[in-house]
Amino acid sequence: GWGVRFSGAAWYDTEYQGSNDHDSPGTINHTSTDYNRFSSGTRNLMGQHAELLDAFAFGKFNVGSAKANFRLGRHTVIYGESLFLAPNSLAGVMAPVDTVKAASVPGSQTKEILMPVNQLSGNLQLTPELMIGAYYQFEWRKSRLAASGSYFSTGDLLDDGGELFRGPGNLVRTSDNKPGNSGQGGLQVRYRVSSIETDLGFYALRYNEKFPTPTGDFA
Repeated sequence: GWGVRFSGAAWYDTEYQGSNDHDSPGTINHTSTDYNRFSSGTRNLMGQHAELLDAFAFGKFNVGSAKANFRLGRHTVIYGESLFLAPNSLAGVMAPVDTVKAASVPGSQTKEILMPVNQLSGNLQLTPELMIGAYYQFEWRKSRLAASGSYFSTGDLLDDGGELFRGPGNLVRTSDNKPGNSGQGGLQVRYRVSSIETDLGFYALRYNEKFPTPTGDFA
């Protein structure tokens, strides 16, 4: 009932390493590289990237007649798996969403597109019908959007690799305003009504937004 888990991911895509078919230097949306090459941020995320996924310790033990379990480290907690309207769903506010994987890997499950963060989580099974749980996060991570200029990109400024928006005044991307790593956590109470085979769930969450909101300064 005790142990540790580690996992990771890495990818390399040759399409993002060389030149592309852009042939209009006057309309390019970045300045860090030549007009017919992807920006460095796009190349680093979409073309060559390695990352640590899970890295946590876990344990199971008894508290009197109740059964308890915990995880400490980088992992994902999911109280609700619905990702309909992902930024506002229960799962979508508990963990950042990897929209690149969701769009590019057919058949991806919710647990596969939610990105792990450093946190402490646990559950206490008080009776066969009643369970309570809680988590507290030590890290804030933003959701992953397709990098600027990549196949699934939705805008010049979003997200990795976004440097410039061509238009009136040519808007320049500045540093992101990020929240702190503290103050995010939640509680759950789940009860199974056996007589009607129904599960009831009650949740209280506090979180910082993980999807970007573009703002502009025209002063």
